[in-house]
Amino acid sequence: MLNREVFDRFVELFRVSFDPEVDENRNNYGDSYSRIRNQNRTAVFCYLNDTQITQGAAFPGHITTRFRADYLKNKLDLCTHLVFGAAYVTYEGNVRPFNPDRLTDQSGDGLSFNELGNLKSQRPGLEIILSIAGDPTVYSQVARQRQNFVTQIRNLMNLYKFDGVNIDWRYPGRREDPDQDRKNFKDMIRDLRTMLRGEGKSLMASITHQSQGLRDGYDFTNDLLEHVDYWLIMAFEYFNHQSNKIGANAPIRSKEPFGVEKSIYELKNKFGEHSFRLILAVPFYGKQYQLRNRLSRDYESPLGKDFINNHAPAESVMFPYREICKKLNSNHWRQGYDSDAGTAYAVHETSAIVYDDTESVRAKVRLALQNGLGGVMAYSVDMDDYTGSCSQQDRCQQFPLLQAMHDAVQRGSSSSLAPSRISLLMAILFTVALIKMRS
Repeated sequence: MLNREVFDRFVELFRVSFDPEVDENRNNYGDSYSRIRNQNRTAVFCYLNDTQITQGAAFPGHITTRFRADYLKNKLDLCTHLVFGAAYVTYEGNVRPFNPDRLTDQSGDGLSFNELGNLKSQRPGLEIILSIAGDPTVYSQVARQRQNFVTQIRNLMNLYKFDGVNIDWRYPGRREDPDQDRKNFKDMIRDLRTMLRGEGKSLMASITHQSQGLRDGYDFTNDLLEHVDYWLIMAFEYFNHQSNKIGANAPIRSKEPFGVEKSIYELKNKFGEHSFRLILAVPFYGKQYQLRNRLSRDYESPLGKDFINNHAPAESVMFPYREICKKLNSNHWRQGYDSDAGTAYAVHETSAIVYDDTESVRAKVRLALQNGLGGVMAYSVDMDDYTGSCSQQDRCQQFPLLQAMHDAVQRGSSSSLAPSRISLLMAILFTVALIKMRS
């Protein structure tokens, strides 16, 4: 009799886990997540970095053809959300665009706040999110006295028809008192959620991958986590030119006690039933290092090797993918892939470039889907090869990294069960077999 009772319980668990109507935490959530779920789609966030679009010169060799909205129009079906990193907050809580022309139609690239509505008309269902950056010290002040900030966001949402806002505070507790930042961040999110829900708008927030930052900046309770539609994991800069060794910008795993896989595991433990709100950001840029010594073998990877000039300015070592792929069109570079780190590299004499390519983008998408996250984010699409200049001669492919991300999401969403459900199914099968053996 006991065996039969155990069996019946597992059958019920099996039914519940595959019944889309019983997931109340997801189905009852009324904003961005539920819209994507109703379409049976994993979210793909396309981030636009307006400081790079406007200034261009932040990267060497840089833009020969400036990014324009026209490039993205034919690829909007690859995105569920377009996140425009185009604004910042002042000490007074005022929201300002990095480029003042965004408030007019004078920028010439089709990316003014008014013109963004044209993209929505071409891609029904696309959500356009305004991302608001700010110095950590500034955000600490704004979170303490947030009434004007909340009002400013309401006005921008309604005036320019944005679908929501991303709070790009990197990160609470980083510069000011962690206890105060943690409390004020939570209170600010609560006030924003109350306002935005009344306006029918979405709320998102950037979140760090660093363990110390997670401890200092966030109170992982339901009344914080459930107020945000999506949390954007800024999963990059694990290694940089302040590190002791050459490493991947966003390694899936590394010899050090950190990596994207570990970050996801840690965040899932903290988010619990809210893990479906997590979005994994995948960097579309890489970094160049100067090896201290030439590699002795042709197949050797530069990862883990010593380098010099470890305090080089960012503009001389950071490259968007579109510039990296142009470099690699030269036969001088030996290319390779580190499957453990899930990152590509290229070596020429004492120069080494570590970056994400189509293969590493696909690997990170698989990792996100296997862990039941809500989706992925291209960071950022203006760093992709948006002109198709690196394509093979027989065809021109624009946005190869974004396309790889979208295709991997499509394959993953249609061909695999969520990991938790796979685990439950295995547990059920094992229990059934055990019961039969004992009966």
